[in-house]
Amino acid sequence: MMPIVIRASARRALKLVVMGVILVVGMVFLALNGRAALERGVGWFGVIFFGLGLAYAVWVLVRRPILLTIDADGFTDSSTLVSVGRVRWAHVAGIQLWKVSRQTFICVDVLDENQLPRRPAWKRAIDWADRALVGTPIAIGLSTAQVSPDEGLALLEQGWADWKRRNSWPEASATEH
Repeated sequence: MMPIVIRASARRALKLVVMGVILVVGMVFLALNGRAALERGVGWFGVIFFGLGLAYAVWVLVRRPILLTIDADGFTDSSTLVSVGRVRWAHVAGIQLWKVSRQTFICVDVLDENQLPRRPAWKRAIDWADRALVGTPIAIGLSTAQVSPDEGLALLEQGWADWKRRNSWPEASATEH
């Protein structure tokens, strides 16, 4: 199997840049024209918060980073700052979509979380939040990807099925979310 590389979409990143500019401009207006100190404080906080988001969106637009790579031995999730990284098919127990509000994630259940790459404590704390929200530390967000979450799910399922067939792997059960 040739590696399948899913990159960020320039069109989707451009939408984030436009939204970021609008939000930063609105927060600058609030910070400079707020009547109360609280309004000005919220404005400056918003400038920093949305400014960081805008910087990230510009970076995605310019660099179009790889979000997900699927190959014969597993996949590498680099869709977010706290992505788990490399996961081998041998450690996968199930793959499914999970919707939270208007966002759709590809959730991957693993047989043993101790087999995942060792990560810094702050990333493990976020894993805890993912686990509480979707039941697994691997929640792949493809909202800025070239493919939809459904297409990403189909590619992951195909890679896993191919691996199981090559390795005479019994069907693993997918958990329902």
